[in-house]
Amino acid sequence: IATIYKKLVAQTELRSLDKNSSIMILSHLSNSELLTKIWLETLLQSLEEFYIEVRTRKTREIYDIQVNQLRQLEGKLNSTDRQLATATFQNQNAVDPTAPMKQQQLNRSNTFISNQYYAQMANVEQLKMALIHQTPLFTVLQPVRLPLIKKSYAIGGNTTAGALLGFFLCLIYIIIRKTYQELMS
Repeated sequence: IATIYKKLVAQTELRSLDKNSSIMILSHLSNSELLTKIWLETLLQSLEEFYIEVRTRKTREIYDIQVNQLRQLEGKLNSTDRQLATATFQNQNAVDPTAPMKQQQLNRSNTFISNQYYAQMANVEQLKMALIHQTPLFTVLQPVRLPLIKKSYAIGGNTTAGALLGFFLCLIYIIIRKTYQELMS
């Protein structure tokens, strides 16, 4: 397998169209057309994935951290929402004089966490847009294709019959035309 891989790499060429262009040409020469096609498609896909990974690695790491923090804030927000709802329900019939203060404290905490949650959500959306802008654009101008295979066509009965019919129609046309010209002159 190593020998085959070395041969494939040795016969593969990646070059720029010209010095100022970002267009690259990927080519390969071998005896097996199908192997060449599969090799180039796999290599092109691997190059694209590698280049995207390299270009967006740091942003993707930051994005993952920010999404994790967003999930943590979401959990805290759900918890304070439940606590606030429970306190509001219990304070309707409460005799405890500190109950309204606890409810206000929970309300402030809920507001603070929800503000953090929305700010974190905005950060995650900005990172998504940054990932989209940093992702390089790969456009295949000419897909990998097999060379045209020479097809030989057998002359069948219909082709021969059509050729003979056309020949006889031409002869009849020429004879009628010549006869008409002789009669007119």
